[in-house]
Amino acid sequence: MELRHLYAQMEELIQDLIVGREVVEALLSNGLLEQDETACWDYKEKFDVDVTKPAIREATAELVKDIAAFYNTHGGYLVFGIADPNRGKGGWIPVGIEPNEFPIARLRDLTNEVCGLNTIQIHYREFWVRVSEEAYLLGVLLIPKRPVGAPPVKMLTTIGRSGKNSGKSVFEKGDTFFRSGDSVRQAKDHEQFEFLQSDRRLCGNSGRKKLLDHNLPSQSLICPSFVGRVNILADLNGWLGDDFDQIHILGGEGGAW
Repeated sequence: MELRHLYAQMEELIQDLIVGREVVEALLSNGLLEQDETACWDYKEKFDVDVTKPAIREATAELVKDIAAFYNTHGGYLVFGIADPNRGKGGWIPVGIEPNEFPIARLRDLTNEVCGLNTIQIHYREFWVRVSEEAYLLGVLLIPKRPVGAPPVKMLTTIGRSGKNSGKSVFEKGDTFFRSGDSVRQAKDHEQFEFLQSDRRLCGNSGRKKLLDHNLPSQSLICPSFVGRVNILADLNGWLGDDFDQIHILGGEGGAW
């Protein structure tokens, strides 16, 4: 199946909050898994959550970062029970998971702690799928898409790393993440926040909606070369997405806008 058709199918599944066999069946073609991870699905071999252990809490935080990034972007799926024996060189294959071991309640607890109470409603299901004449138990975690107009999720707390990486962090309080292709990125510049404030359509035009009618001339005439202020604009976008910061005072010497 062409990726653009698969994108359209996955976008519909996410919008309808489908979590189950239909998701994996969409990723199968002629008995083989789609080999690309994208902005709306990701493969995981397994996951074990035990928030009482620092190293496992760190791994859980990495997964919560994935969840926040999917939610902020298009929504998406984490499919558990899929391994990459070639270590990043391609060749995703199903290996299955152990039944009823995924601690969804603990994952929800950490997601609520880090992203806000009941902000991201994740859903998890396990089911058997036949691939190349073999049956495998897979798990699918659905992350819904953030509603248009809702502010992007920012991390509410800092979670550090352990062991040899002690002193570093998985993420810092206030970080905002989004999904770009098969990776998670931190939003830092104006264009990235502009994207997060758009309708974020996976298929078709995903530009920012026109909010107000006006009779102003083209921006190229008003301000043909706009340089600098990237960090200021990123901070401003962060403020606008903060539900608890209702008053903003902007001061300066003026200029062309």
